[in-house]
Amino acid sequence: MYQMLGVWLVLLLALVAVQGEYCFRKYKGRHGVCKGQIRKNFRNKEACCKQHNAVAFNEIKVKKGRNAYVCTPCKKLFEVHTSVNSKWKWGPWSDWGACSVSCQAGYKKRTRPCLKGKCKGTPEQMHPCMDKQWCPVDGSWGPWFPWQGCSASCKGGRQNRYRYCNNPRPENGGLYCHGTNTDIRGCNAKPCAVNGGWSEWSGFSVCSQTCGWSIQTRQRTCNNPPPEHGGHWCKGKDMIKRRCFERKCPVHGGWSLWSDWTKCSVSCGMGKVKRSRDCNSPYPKYGGQDCHGKTIEVKGCQHTRPCPIDGRWSDWSDFSKCSAVPCSGVNGEKKRSRSCTNPRPKYNGRYCTGSSVDREKCANDVGCPVNGSWCEWKDWGACGQTCGNAIQLHRRHCKCPAPLNGGKPCEGPEVESRICTALPKCPTVSRGCRRGGSESGSAMKSGSGVGSGSGDGSDVDCDQETDDSDTANPSGSGSGSKRG
Repeated sequence: MYQMLGVWLVLLLALVAVQGEYCFRKYKGRHGVCKGQIRKNFRNKEACCKQHNAVAFNEIKVKKGRNAYVCTPCKKLFEVHTSVNSKWKWGPWSDWGACSVSCQAGYKKRTRPCLKGKCKGTPEQMHPCMDKQWCPVDGSWGPWFPWQGCSASCKGGRQNRYRYCNNPRPENGGLYCHGTNTDIRGCNAKPCAVNGGWSEWSGFSVCSQTCGWSIQTRQRTCNNPPPEHGGHWCKGKDMIKRRCFERKCPVHGGWSLWSDWTKCSVSCGMGKVKRSRDCNSPYPKYGGQDCHGKTIEVKGCQHTRPCPIDGRWSDWSDFSKCSAVPCSGVNGEKKRSRSCTNPRPKYNGRYCTGSSVDREKCANDVGCPVNGSWCEWKDWGACGQTCGNAIQLHRRHCKCPAPLNGGKPCEGPEVESRICTALPKCPTVSRGCRRGGSESGSAMKSGSGVGSGSGDGSDVDCDQETDDSDTANPSGSGSGSKRG
């Protein structure tokens, strides 16, 4: 134990040798603990305490909990302490701080500020401490033991497993493990096996055939109860058989052998021969069916002398090219042919009737120029305005037919116009006039046709009015006029 304390003292001396300035915003005087470090380097303790609203300082950054450190309050720094030598002054020693650890060997310290000059001696003192000799050890669970056997083989049972608080055991006042040391789960939830049992025998069935000797059976079923969940099947037979007889079976008719073929029915070419058979091997009995099939069989025969074959026309060939001069407007001729080869006449057969050549008139006008022609006029469009003299249009298209292959376009106008009729007069507008009978007014009334005024029509007699409808058609064209 003394050796351990020696090691701690060496560590404390090493910590004292490392000097630094740390400032904090919060200080708890009861425990000598400060928090909220100011992230800045300071030259000395005075600079720390006089600036940035610091309340505590520490030259050795020793932790005491999470984000907590052992500190000295700034007020201790400024308490007056007069030394024998008036050139420098130490402040009073602070209280001893809390031990650096809560158990086993640690250290505590106190400090004093230098209030004047360059003080001699050390500003800090450190002392070993030990609040508790041994630290508490909280317990921790060891591994689970294997699951024990199930309490039932079917319909659900329980399995247990255990663990111990020994990894490590709680010591020196440490906490016991949290949780339970026993774990339980269900097991063998499947249903129990059920062995099958036979039902009662059924009655015998009808005979397997409706006539002659046959078999009839009776059965039982393994369903009383049926085997389930791996249970055994019923032992023994599920069926019993025995012979039975109902009546004589019908005898179906059977064909005899075919007779010889007859002579050929013609004296030349292809004819027919036939043969026959009877349903007597055996005859049908006891309601048996007659024979299925034909009693007579017919096939073709060929005489040694061939018969005459009449000729027949083949299909028509394609038409030849038209003989007309291209784009001449004069018809020509095209023709097609056929031959008497389907089949050819043989053995004194007749030749085909009719002509072997077919002729038709034709015109060779493919790709020739086509002159354009006008389609019908469209309806007249709407008038350009709703009063006075207005114009309306209608048009036609050169598409009936359109010019092709260099043909001439349509002649004549595509669009025609006319003056709209039956429109109301537009409202009148008063203009400037001359009063008092000027010379220009006299000249206009004299019938000369052109006044001696300004010539723009703005000066007229005050008792005259000009209708806008007279100027609606500047060209002066009358109703029904057309343009190309």
